[in-house]
Amino acid sequence: MDRPLPILVSAIATEFNVMNPRPIPDWPTVFHILETEVIPGTRVSVVNSDPSADDRPEYKPVFDETTRRWRAAPDLSTIFVSGNVMARGLTLEGMTTALFQRSSANPVADTQMQMQRWFGYRGEYIELCRMFATRQQIDLFGAYHDVDEALREGIAAKMAGAAPSPVVLHGMGFLATGKIASIGRVPLCPSAKPFITLINDGQQPDPNAQLVAEVFSGPSSDVSVGRTVRGRALDGTLSLSDAADLLDSLSFDTYAPGDESRLAELWLQVQARVDATLPLPAGTQFYNAPSPIHGAPSDAPASNARTPSPRTSACGKRASPVPSEAFSSQESRPADGR
Repeated sequence: MDRPLPILVSAIATEFNVMNPRPIPDWPTVFHILETEVIPGTRVSVVNSDPSADDRPEYKPVFDETTRRWRAAPDLSTIFVSGNVMARGLTLEGMTTALFQRSSANPVADTQMQMQRWFGYRGEYIELCRMFATRQQIDLFGAYHDVDEALREGIAAKMAGAAPSPVVLHGMGFLATGKIASIGRVPLCPSAKPFITLINDGQQPDPNAQLVAEVFSGPSSDVSVGRTVRGRALDGTLSLSDAADLLDSLSFDTYAPGDESRLAELWLQVQARVDATLPLPAGTQFYNAPSPIHGAPSDAPASNARTPSPRTSACGKRASPVPSEAFSSQESRPADGR
């Protein structure tokens, strides 16, 4: 590797028998062509539903009946300005640059995905394609792609064998669709009542008391409302891992949803969708059914305890940043069983 670069390039060209290498012009040459040929020949075309608007893009040569000559296609180099017409299926052949300025107060994934005119076959010039938009909109497009890709993976997994029924995930800042009325939505975030009343009957020592005592063995302070002490809080904060481990360790004699419950099925579906987008470490479980208290029957039927979300009860382990809602075309009901 001690040979000069030109000799090395020549050796590679000879070795691979490059008979007709394509020279790359320098920037002054490219700039001159852009300035004298491309930019002067570029026109601006407004395409919308207005009768006075420009015609649809024309990419084929035009025969002039007057001069009996062929003219180049008028839209070889054109800047198109458009709204709903372009957002609903207008094909722009050879599009290399897109400036996306549309926004929505209530984004819907399937609607905005139709506006992504920069997708499609780009062949050899894919590296020249550029899309400009706000950071918020680019993040939304990325989330739409993740949801779409996860659904494809879910359908393929279901067809290949035993896998959860595919679901579509809404995002925290967008809906997946607004066009289907007969769907069931299941919230994943805590409901309007974030606290679930679960308490052991006191017929035997409560193992949760010892767990809480261990957590509060460190510095803590009273929580007062007005002049009334309403509880006690740690002076420090628990990490997400520590909080998940604590929730996972709690047990209740009247709460045993089991691994076959609707709640378990829901979180298995969510885990499958997240794993399709971002592969999870081996052994990761979004949902762990609580173990029964020592002495309680292990074959007890699944509990009907109200459980709006695993994040607010002992059944949730890792509070991963998943979207806020899931829905499918199958009949479903809220996670609290109502």
